[in-house]
Amino acid sequence: MARYEASARMYGDATDISGGHPYPLLNAILLQCREKGMLSITHRQLQLMKKAEIPLRKQVKDDPPYNAPWCFFDLSTICLLTGNTTEALTVLNDGLLYANDSEAKTHLDTLRLIENQAPLLPGWKEVVDILIKHIG
Repeated sequence: MARYEASARMYGDATDISGGHPYPLLNAILLQCREKGMLSITHRQLQLMKKAEIPLRKQVKDDPPYNAPWCFFDLSTICLLTGNTTEALTVLNDGLLYANDSEAKTHLDTLRLIENQAPLLPGWKEVVDILIKHIG
């Protein structure tokens, strides 16, 4: 329905209710950035991403990884949004070992929400290209 601003607010509310769970947090940030740009990421959102990064790093190292491929995709997205392009690419590639085409496409569609911000987000194109290649 392309109600991005309203969706961003609702995901923001879900982030507050969940105490910063990565799913609503990252959706809120990506939708917000689509509408308001990369510079709209707040200090609080950056802090919540750092907090969410801690359990995600543990989840991707579990054997087997907990909640794969989503833990990889979420960690990769956090790395991308915080400027750690190299790690974003590495984590994404690791996660794709656990992903089916539908899961990879869902992640791709989510990242395409911020296609208008790609020039301001180093690594975005590379991440998208990897996902497209994976899906075939």
